[in-house]
Amino acid sequence: MARIFIRKVSGVNPKLEEKLNAPERFEKAFEGIPRDVWKVFVDGSEIMDEVPKIKEERQALSKQHAEERAKAGGSAPPPSDPPVSVRPDAGHESLPQKFVNLFHKLTTKD
Repeated sequence: MARIFIRKVSGVNPKLEEKLNAPERFEKAFEGIPRDVWKVFVDGSEIMDEVPKIKEERQALSKQHAEERAKAGGSAPPPSDPPVSVRPDAGHESLPQKFVNLFHKLTTKD
C-alpha cells in the first residue's frame, strides 16, 4: 500500500458530518502513521497530482529491492515489477497492522 486517500463525505447528514469530518478525528485515527502517507480530500481532482508521484516512488522502490535481491544472490525481477516483499529492516513494515487497527477504529462507534 502506497497511500491512503479518504474522501470526505458531505451533504448527506450535516450533524453527523461535522463530527465525522473533524480534522482531529483523522489525526487521532492515523496517529503514528506519517502524515504524507494519508490525505483527506473532497474532490477527486485534489489527488490526481499524487498518482505520478506514487508511481515514480514505487518504481524506485522496486528497483532498489531488485538490486538488493541481486546482491544477495537472489533473482531480481525487472525494475518495473512491484516489490515482492518488504525488507525485514524496513521502517514501514508494521504499517499493514496499523492500517487494520485504523480501519477498526474508523468503523466502530466511539
